[in-house]
Amino acid sequence: MECKRRGRHRGTPREPSGGRDAESDALLPTSGEVGHRKAPRLSAVAAAVRLLSYSARTEQELHAALLRRGYSEGEVADTMSRMKDLGYVDDPATARRWAESAAGDRRWGVAGIARRLAQRGIDPDLAAESARQAYEETGGEEYEVALELAKSRIDGDTPEDHEERERQMRRLAGFLQRRGFGAETVARVLRQLF
Repeated sequence: MECKRRGRHRGTPREPSGGRDAESDALLPTSGEVGHRKAPRLSAVAAAVRLLSYSARTEQELHAALLRRGYSEGEVADTMSRMKDLGYVDDPATARRWAESAAGDRRWGVAGIARRLAQRGIDPDLAAESARQAYEETGGEEYEVALELAKSRIDGDTPEDHEERERQMRRLAGFLQRRGFGAETVARVLRQLF
C-alpha cells in the first residue's frame, strides 16, 4: 500500500498563501532555506539595547557598531537620540566610571587615562577632566603610582655599568611615558630609583 504525503514536497517552490501578504511571505523560508531559518532582523533600537547589555559604550562606539550592522544613518540617528533620552548612552557618566576604574588599577597616569578615554570616543576635554577627577577621588598621587610601577619593572638592584644603567633608565622612562605619566613625574621617579 502506498503512503501519500500531505502538504508540500521538499524541493518544490513555496507558493504565496492567499491569507498573507508578500511582506510576511518574505520572512518565511524559501525551499532553499528549509531547516536554516534566518531570524528576522532586529530593529536598530533592539540592536542598540542588545549591544549595551554586553558593556557600556560611548555614543561614538554605539553609532559605529550600528552602522557596521547595516542600519541606515537615519535609523542610527533616531536610535542614538532615543538611547540618550532613555539614559542608556551617557558619555560623561561612562567616562567617569572608566576613569575611576583605570585610576583604581594604579597602572596609568592621568594623561594615559585621558588618552584611552579619547580613543574610545569620549570628548578629549571631558576625558582629561574625568581622569583628573578620578585620580583626586582615589586619593592616589601620580608620583606614587609611577614609582610603584617603576619598582615592579626593575630587576633587583641598579646596574653598576654606566651604559646598562642609562639603557635601563631610558626603557623605564619610555614605559612610564607610554602609561601617561608626565615628564616631571618620570624625572622624579628616575632620580629616586637611580
